[in-house]
Amino acid sequence: MNFKEHYDRVGKKEIKTINRTDRIRYETFAKMIKDGSTVLDIGSREGELKIFLGKKCKYVAADISKPRIDRLLKKSVEAYCFDICEQLPTELENKFDYVVLGEVIEHLTRPYDALLNIKKALKNEGILIGSTPNLYSLNRMLSRLIGVGPDNYNQEHIIAFDVVELKNMLKYAGFNVLMIKRSTLMYMPIDTFFGWHIFFKAQKY
Repeated sequence: MNFKEHYDRVGKKEIKTINRTDRIRYETFAKMIKDGSTVLDIGSREGELKIFLGKKCKYVAADISKPRIDRLLKKSVEAYCFDICEQLPTELENKFDYVVLGEVIEHLTRPYDALLNIKKALKNEGILIGSTPNLYSLNRMLSRLIGVGPDNYNQEHIIAFDVVELKNMLKYAGFNVLMIKRSTLMYMPIDTFFGWHIFFKAQKY
């Protein structure tokens, strides 16, 4: 499967509604971002995060899918189309207080290289915030026990993380991990081993 061709094809269909779990994730991210900050949203889809940030921040979208970026540009949103695993446009280097990576790292072919590029985008002591499905979530574990296996999950997911592996990758990419925790059903802010997702916050050093 050609990675970019796949997301160009998927991106032709516009996402017009924000489901409950996405809404909770965007609200969580927005609370972590200070007013007046510059924010790069990697894997921005339709730029939904911008709605939750309101006018308090300078928002910039990035996605590998050209159809999605074209729609954002038509809405006068500053947006860039590129593969974060491959490159970072030079005009985006050392520009952002925050980079958001929400439910994206599990889709990436080379997540470590992506983190290195994200580090380039951040200002000194800039913050990366994000989330990813938990490798040991209860629903994943139960599905394997009853023989359903990984095929029951999103076919776009290339890699799954536990907090230990994710923390180590962030560390070796040059980040100080400020927060990493699992959440329970529907992103409730309780850290449990079998939580559905992992939230993380890391600072460039």
